[in-house]
Amino acid sequence: MPSIVGSLGRTESPRVVAAATLAFLDVVLRGKPGDLVGVLPAYGDLSVHPGRA
Repeated sequence: MPSIVGSLGRTESPRVVAAATLAFLDVVLRGKPGDLVGVLPAYGDLSVHPGRA
């Protein structure tokens, strides 16, 4: 999957994607305390776009 391999290589890129996904799901679905804007930047650059109403 070239889209997730990126510059981190074949094994590290999927780990970063999995860790960021887990962090997102923990906050959103499981209701674990945390601020996504504070958690997700640990996995790379983050852009926040306002949702549509």
